[in-house]
Order: sequence, then structure tokens, then C-alpha cells
Amino acid sequence: MTALVDQLTLYADTLNAAGVRTTLDPRSANPPCLLLIPPTVVLDVACGGTATFLAYAITRGPANLDAWKSLDTLVQEAFSIIPVESFEPGSYALDDGTPLPAFILTWTEALTWP
Repeated sequence: MTALVDQLTLYADTLNAAGVRTTLDPRSANPPCLLLIPPTVVLDVACGGTATFLAYAITRGPANLDAWKSLDTLVQEAFSIIPVESFEPGSYALDDGTPLPAFILTWTEALTWP
């Protein structure tokens, strides 16, 4: 595993241990859940860089008030574990299906890589 996958796995393990359903693999996503995807990395230092992480908080559709309430609860649980800097409403389609309601969570951290 690379440092990127190691860090994602650490976040997923910590979130799952706290009861927040989390996966790194979209094939295993079972909403409501968090889906962590590999970060964007700016190589701004000699031994690594700044990683911008994204997590999709996904719930079942349709995108009505019940869905957004479900996401609100999920995001609050995640905030106690990951250092979220911003989030915005969005959507995520699993298995080329209908886009599901989502919040896109973003945070940055220094990362040693490669």
C-alpha cells in the first residue's frame, strides 16, 4: 500500500470503529455511509506534499428533506473524527446508477509521499 492508501485506511478504520459506516471501495458502499477517495496531492516539499482529501457522505434518494437530515447526522458523526475544513451538497452515483444525495467533505494535511 502507498502512503495515500495507508492514510485513507487509517481514517476508515477509525470512523468504522466509532460506528460511522465507511468504505474506500464504491462497490462496498451501503448508504448512508462515507466513501473515502484518494486525495489530490501537491508536491510542495521535498519528501511529500499537501494532500486534499475528499469524502462523500452518501444517503439513499430521493434528495428530499429526509435525505438531507440523514446526511446531517452522518456528517456530524464524521466531524468528530476527521478534520473537515469544508463541505458542500452534491451527489454520487454508485454502480452507474441514479445519483444519490451527498455532502462532499474536504480537508487537507501534510503527507509524506512517495
